[in-house]
Amino acid sequence: MRATDLLPILDRFLETVARTRREKALATETAKAERAIGQAFEEQGRVFIESWERAAKRAGLREGPPPPPPPPVDPALAVSWEPAFSDAEIASLQLFEEPIQALVESAIQSGARAAIDDLSADISFNLANPRAVAFLEQYGAERVTKISQTTRKAIHDMVTRGMELGLP
Repeated sequence: MRATDLLPILDRFLETVARTRREKALATETAKAERAIGQAFEEQGRVFIESWERAAKRAGLREGPPPPPPPPVDPALAVSWEPAFSDAEIASLQLFEEPIQALVESAIQSGARAAIDDLSADISFNLANPRAVAFLEQYGAERVTKISQTTRKAIHDMVTRGMELGLP
C-alpha cells in the first residue's frame, strides 16, 4: 500500500475525530436544550388545551381534548383550534427561544475554540498596536501644553502603559 492510498483513510479518520470532538463538546448543552424544548412543548400543549376548553365551553361543547374535525357539511359544530394554538404558541415562544439561543451560542464558542486548537495557533485579541505605542513614546507627551515636565512625564508614562495593555 502506498502513502497516497492512505490519504483518504486518514481524511475520514480526522473527520470522525473532529465530529466526535464537536459532539462531545456540545453533549451537555445539547441535552440541556433537548430537555428545555421538551418542557416547552409540554407547556405549549397545556396552554393549547386550556385555551381550547375555554372556547369549547363558550360554544356549549363538552370539555376535554378537541374532537376530530366535523365533516365539511356541518361547519357550525366545529370550534376552531387555530385561536387556541395561536394562544399556546405565543405563551410558549420564549420557552423555545431561550434554549435554542443558548445552544447556538455554546456551539459557536465551542467551534471557535476547536478551530483555534486545530490550527495550533496562540491567538489573543487585544488593542495593543506597536506603532501606536512607539508614536506615543516618542511624541505623545509633546502634544500636551502648559504643564510641567513632571506632569508631562507622568502623562507620557500613563498613556504609553495604557497602550501597551491594550486599553482604549
